Amino acid sequence: MDNGSVPAVDVTGINDCRLYVETQAANPYVLRNLGVRISDSDYVAFLDARCEPQESWLDSMMRAAQKTGVAGGKYEVRADSEDLRDHVYPLLYLDNRKNIEKNYGITAGNLIVEKSLFDKYGGFDETHRSGSDISWTRQRLEDGERITYASDAIVMYPAQSWPELLIKVKKYAQGAAYHADATKWRFRDFMPLGLETFRSALAHRQMEHISIWTKYRLWVYASMIKLRYHWIRYRYMNHEWM
Repeated sequence: MDNGSVPAVDVTGINDCRLYVETQAANPYVLRNLGVRISDSDYVAFLDARCEPQESWLDSMMRAAQKTGVAGGKYEVRADSEDLRDHVYPLLYLDNRKNIEKNYGITAGNLIVEKSLFDKYGGFDETHRSGSDISWTRQRLEDGERITYASDAIVMYPAQSWPELLIKVKKYAQGAAYHADATKWRFRDFMPLGLETFRSALAHRQMEHISIWTKYRLWVYASMIKLRYHWIRYRYMNHEWM
């Protein structure tokens, strides 16, 4: 599926590949649902345009999906910037191992689903621009389905810069507000990022070696993002404009 990328996607010479262009879609979930409907495969795999899958990615995803019907792969997030704030995104997001273990749901940037599950449960919610993939996979876990974590199905993903992250978090929060119980909030949501969560995130991204001062600054930035996310989510849960 292509929604008007520049330069245009070229699939010439790729066997068994069909390209569909749809430039009027309101959000990514319209395109993803369209891709599911026109697919004649038993499994549907999803990637974001910014992702670069490793050569063995699809084989690894297929093996994982055949176990439970749904699988999420591993994100290797690149953060090459010298601005410490640009390292907050890989620290806080795209840890599919944790998100599957904690039943949080996962994103469609590295996801494969047995098509019969879409026939059974329906597709992604198309009414919101962000969060419908997480909501869909979380709901499947609540329905008793299982998600396999494919640690060897790796995609490279560029980190969001700090300005991009501020915009992204607002979209995440808006989507979460509309997909969650409008009364569901906790006091700790408005506290700084927990130290154990922070240590675990550092370990996951192999950043334990950085100095204590750098860790402190990074923790402050990460806490700012967490508080921004929950504040916006809470405002939208209560139907307030922000």
